[in-house]
Amino acid sequence: MKLPFPSASTLKRWTKGHIFQEGLLDIVLNLMKGKSETMTKAECACVLSFDEMKVTESWEFRRIDESVMSPHKYVQVVIVRGIIGCWKQIVYFNYDTKMTHDLLQKIIIAVEESGYEVHATVCDMGSTNSKMLKDIRISENHNTFLNPYDNSRVIHAFLDVPHLIKLVRNHFLDHGFNNINTKKEIRSDPVKKLSVLDNGNLKLAPKLTDHHLQVKGPQRQRVKYAVQLLSGTVSKAMKFLGEHGKLESETLVETSEFIQLINDWFDVFNSSISTDSAGKRHSFMKSDKQIKVINDTVTLIKCLRVTGKYLPFQKGIVISSKSVVTLYESLNPFIRVDAGGEGIVCPMRYGINSDAEVTIMNEAGCTSGVAGDFYELHGDDDSMDEDLLDSSCVTGENIDVSHDYQGRREGKRRRLEAIDLDHDISIGLPEWDKTSSQQSSDMGDRRLS
Repeated sequence: MKLPFPSASTLKRWTKGHIFQEGLLDIVLNLMKGKSETMTKAECACVLSFDEMKVTESWEFRRIDESVMSPHKYVQVVIVRGIIGCWKQIVYFNYDTKMTHDLLQKIIIAVEESGYEVHATVCDMGSTNSKMLKDIRISENHNTFLNPYDNSRVIHAFLDVPHLIKLVRNHFLDHGFNNINTKKEIRSDPVKKLSVLDNGNLKLAPKLTDHHLQVKGPQRQRVKYAVQLLSGTVSKAMKFLGEHGKLESETLVETSEFIQLINDWFDVFNSSISTDSAGKRHSFMKSDKQIKVINDTVTLIKCLRVTGKYLPFQKGIVISSKSVVTLYESLNPFIRVDAGGEGIVCPMRYGINSDAEVTIMNEAGCTSGVAGDFYELHGDDDSMDEDLLDSSCVTGENIDVSHDYQGRREGKRRRLEAIDLDHDISIGLPEWDKTSSQQSSDMGDRRLS
């Protein structure tokens, strides 16, 4: 019919009147149920992601229903996201609420009843999440749990990979690793020497700076620094200087191989492209190179000790490494073969991390452990996703404690832009132009008076 739709601002004004109470968003789930009837079974396959986000702790007045909201520290947010289809949607939020086994089962059942199949869960390794995973008996030897809606299917547990890569970086810089099998050490000393030697105009590792080696406080939450430090570029630069006798260290070989392996492992989980000549950076399709990277990483991680201890983040790497393989195998009904004979194409390109949650919460004015750093490095991957209900009502209006804060932040941003604009103009004008401009302004003022 080609009828024009109302503008985005009009649609937002219409949906602004809806009040979303804490807990399961029944209105959203009902709309999702209707939407699922127009989607294929493959498009309905989804992953459930949950995380706690910090919110502005203040009293807020909600004008919609003239109610007062008390201060809260955190908001628990649950998002479902398509594994094959490009969509995402918030289905639950509540303030100062911990994720538990019972709550997780309740949310999974509600999503399944709306016509979607939950195949995986993603969370970080916070203390409450770790306890919940223990309650559902997730371990290195058991990376799945029964689907509470359909016991014939299992759900694969993932730990958030960006969170894991930060923990690897932190322990690498703080203490290093000892390999109990080879009795060799992995230390940050060769990287520090590389940073000192590689200081010319043409650098072998151009992104490596002191910020990557001296991360303190909030800087430790930045995924960007962790991934750039544990990168293939840094590994190759160390090897090159070592082979030419410019970089000497007892742990050079072990450290460079460790960094390269962690880089390849991160690529297996992070890539969203379907093809890659190297065979490691395309979306996971259980290729020989990808399986070798996963197996080598699991083998090495199990042998490493931090000050004599085997830490939880190592278990998280092992669990996620196993889950990516078992999830791929469980999605066999949705995997197609190229007509050109190029082999299996894997649909698992999005959703196996908490990046969508971070973006939505940043837009709502909340802050989290990883903030927006994952996007600063990898780009806004969610730009290819669509809100399932074609509306932003559940991503902006349901978290009312942050709504006014977002407005204040936007106003502050505009004031700063105005200041910067005036500043740039004054700097750009020559001295005589400034005087001329001032005289013109004075003459204009006199005419107005």
